Amino acid sequence: MADPNVSASARASLSQVPSWILIGFGLGALTVWGFLSRPEPPPPVTPPAAVADASAATPLGSSATPRRNPAALTDRPSLQVVEALFEQHRAWAFWDNGATQIALWNGATGAFTDFFEIRRTEEGTYYRTLDALTWWPIEYYGPDNAPIRFTETNVMRLARYRAAGIVPEERKLPPLPPPHFDLAP
Repeated sequence: MADPNVSASARASLSQVPSWILIGFGLGALTVWGFLSRPEPPPPVTPPAAVADASAATPLGSSATPRRNPAALTDRPSLQVVEALFEQHRAWAFWDNGATQIALWNGATGAFTDFFEIRRTEEGTYYRTLDALTWWPIEYYGPDNAPIRFTETNVMRLARYRAAGIVPEERKLPPLPPPHFDLAP
């Protein structure tokens, strides 16, 4: 209902700007909503049999079979394989308090993605799987083309860097701003 106290001339002089601002805001919100990125659906999963059939096919109909790395592990290495690989390369490991960590090459992922912790005690050697390494992996260390990567702790890495003359620069923290106390109510 119109206000009876407002005259017709005052009503005619009211600005139309607020309504245009509201329309612009609504159109902008609709445009942003239209451009929102929606996650793409994941690619279809191929069954293992289909993957094996695809690897058997060779380009241009040649009869050569693809070469496989005999040292490459399957998707999940057994602890017996891990134990055998580690025993073969035990001399390369860095130990800290009777523990070390290793990464093994995974043929399915094409990277060092299988992580293990090895603990040696008086009773024997114990192996445990890890979700991620907590030590630094050492690249270009160990036997050539070995499917195992060794690790070192922060202290070991710093000592190795200092022995090689590589001194990491000290990072200085920026000064803190002076404290501000607002005691006004």
